[in-house]
This record gives sequence, structure tokens and C-alpha cells, in this order.
Amino acid sequence: MHTLTIKALSHNYSVEIEQTLFDNMDFTPFSAIIIDQYLTKARQKIAEKAPTLPIFTYEATESNKSLAMVERILLFLNNHHITKSAHILIVGGGILHDTGGLVASLYMRGIKWSFVPTTLLSMVDACIGGKCAVNIEKRTQSSVTIKNLIGAIYPPYHVFIDPNFTTTLSSAQIYSGLAEVAKSAFLMHRYDGMILNNYVHLYNRMTSNPSQQNECLADLIALSLEVKKFIIERDEFDTNERRYLNFGHTFGHAIESATHYRIEHGLAIAIGMVCAIDFAATHMGIQNNTITTFKQHIKNDILAPFPKLSNYLKAITWETFWNAFNDDKKHDTQFELILPAETGGVDRIHFTKSNEIENNIKDILNDILNSLGSH
Repeated sequence: MHTLTIKALSHNYSVEIEQTLFDNMDFTPFSAIIIDQYLTKARQKIAEKAPTLPIFTYEATESNKSLAMVERILLFLNNHHITKSAHILIVGGGILHDTGGLVASLYMRGIKWSFVPTTLLSMVDACIGGKCAVNIEKRTQSSVTIKNLIGAIYPPYHVFIDPNFTTTLSSAQIYSGLAEVAKSAFLMHRYDGMILNNYVHLYNRMTSNPSQQNECLADLIALSLEVKKFIIERDEFDTNERRYLNFGHTFGHAIESATHYRIEHGLAIAIGMVCAIDFAATHMGIQNNTITTFKQHIKNDILAPFPKLSNYLKAITWETFWNAFNDDKKHDTQFELILPAETGGVDRIHFTKSNEIENNIKDILNDILNSLGSH
């Protein structure tokens, strides 16, 4: 069993990582449940242990990560007479976390919430830090989804991680989560060079010994969360170092939007990291053996097992990608990109918007999409 305590300005909260943790949970302290509609067995278990508990279910899609869904859940809580002293439990992946956490921050100006992540991606990333947000559809000549435009930083009160949920995930969902672990290990290299080595060791052990997958995943989850804990306790409100966690996300979010979210989030971020690495190399001359080895790991180990990605990548148009890239909320009057640093890890770099930058990014995107499409 792994345990962590996360220090936040509003309150500290604990994270537990243990096999079969969900099976042994007591649900009676909670006032309501918000759960992914496809988690049928989990919902049945909750209903058996706490038959009078109100349960709200919905499909975890990007289109449902919206203000309209937030309103539906708020009204559900109100209709069930949930009070200011309530404590709700959210069960699902990152979309449930983001939408449900935002609901908790808004309902009666804030109620307690806890989280059971059920995807590897939400276990290794979203579950701590308190970032909760929904998307907005920007309707122009080509419709663009602006990711996470409306949100809050509103930490949970407890996080319960049961790696057994990963046994029901597809390989794409597993590797989507592993991409985020790889990202965390790489960016931490500026602070502690052993983290990246530990990640590589655990990854190789897991892939060479399938019988140890659950054990290795628990260790990889803990490794990723230790990195994120280190970062968010230094910069909870996303003004400086926490932005390092966006490595690969500016490019990756634009790829997600341009493919209409047909690619798993973590795999899009993996492609985004390759884009960021290539941009740093071509535009700034930043490259070394660690960066090159990491890039090859992402391309050969995380992305190559999914040749069907090329079908979605081929459908990307420059206009839809560039519109989404420009609308990224991290930009201000300049582009803000998280790029590999020569000395290890990543840096925040700002660039004046120009035709040169646009053409450079266009060339990088075309090269990467063509190379991935050839697998």
C-alpha cells in the first residue's frame, strides 16, 4: 500500500493506493455519488452497500464535459436535498473528476468531495492538484473546442486509488496513462535524475513480466503522484512551476481538438511531447542524449503499438489544428510553450507570435504526422 499526503492551502488531503481498495470501501459517509455510466459493477457495489444513496450517472465524453452537464448535476443534488455539509464521492476517469470537482466547488459555494479514479490516466495525473474545469465550444467557420476554459482549483478531501480498475482498460487506455507517467519522470529530471531512471526500470519490468503488471502499475502511479505532489506543493495555483506539467499539452490539446477527440488524451499528449521536443531542436537547437532517448521511447514504445492512430492523424487539417493551438488558454500576448531544457527537465519559454513560428510548427506537425502515419 502506498499513501501520500498532499498539502494544499485550503486543507491537506490523503491519497491511498491499494489493490481491492474499492471493494472494501464504506460508502455510507457520502451524501451522493457521481459515477461513469459504464462502471456498472462499481455502481452495483455502491447500491448494495448504501441502497439509499442518490447516484447520478452519465457518459464520460468530451461533449459532456460542459456547463450543461454541470447544471444537470447541480440540479440533481438540489432535487435530492443535498446540503452545504454534504460530502460527495466521484467515481470515474478524468472527465468525471473535472466535471464533478467543478460541481463540488460551485454547489452552495463549495462542498466536500472525494474521488475514486478508475482510469490509469486519472490515477497518475488528474486525481491530485484540484484542477477542475469544463470545455467551451467556440463556433467559427470550423468549430473548435476550447479545453478547460471554465474551472477552479478545488482539491478533493480524499483520493482512493484501486489499481484493479486498470484490468478492465484497453491497451490504448493503459498506454495513455503511461505517457503521462513518462512526462512526469522526464520533467522531474531537472530536480532529480533518478526519477527518470526509476520510471524506465519499472516500465521495462512491467512490459517484460506481464504477471507483474498490477504491481508495477501501483509503483508507477506512486512515482507519478510523488512528482506531481512535489510540483503542486511548490506552486498550487499554477503561476510558475506547475505549468511544467503542461509539457506536450499545448500541441496535444490542439491534436485532440483537430481529431475531434478520437485519440486517447494521453496518446495525444505523447504526440505533443514529440512536437515540443522537435520544436526545441529546430527552433532553439536544444537536444542531447537524454532528450533523444526519451523521444524514441515515446515514439517506439508508447505510440508505435497503435497503428490506427494514423487514420485519425491523416484527417487533421492545419486550420483546425492552428485554431485550437492559438486558443490554448496558456497563451497570453505571446505563445507559452513548455519545452525540453538543455540542462534537464523542461522550461517555460515565451515566443512572439509570428509567421516564422507558425511555419516552423506547421513543418514539425507535418513531419511527425507523416512519420507516425508510416507505422
